[in-house]
Amino acid sequence: MNDKKIKLEINIDYEDYLKINGFVDNYNKEIELNKKLYEHGTVHDFIVGSIKNEIEKIKSHDEVFCELKTKGFVRPIKLKNNLKEILKTMGLKQIDLEDMTRITNSDINNIVNNRKIMSLDHFLRIWICLGCPDIDKVFYVDRK
Repeated sequence: MNDKKIKLEINIDYEDYLKINGFVDNYNKEIELNKKLYEHGTVHDFIVGSIKNEIEKIKSHDEVFCELKTKGFVRPIKLKNNLKEILKTMGLKQIDLEDMTRITNSDINNIVNNRKIMSLDHFLRIWICLGCPDIDKVFYVDRK
């Protein structure tokens, strides 16, 4: 990875600056209230972090959706879900997802283990219960 840095100057509306500054102030207050050992954030940190986050979204979006556009309409592709990893990250089990969505245990198990393609109804129930994560985090292209 290249550690070379380029200095950029940006102009933003004063109203947007105030909003960002408010987010940073709230973040710093949360750190102090919860006695977390994180460094206090700055407006600069917020902007750089936002840019990095958007770059990651674009990269993963391109991976899934460009594959669909270029190959998916020519030949079928294998689109799989990351639900098992998402559940683990959120500290949830399949039974929790069953309780939240009212989808049967066997359907949840088959969906989470990529043995069954979920219906739109099941997808929406699961997606909403998991907090509407980015679609490109939920699905990936299986190149096997």
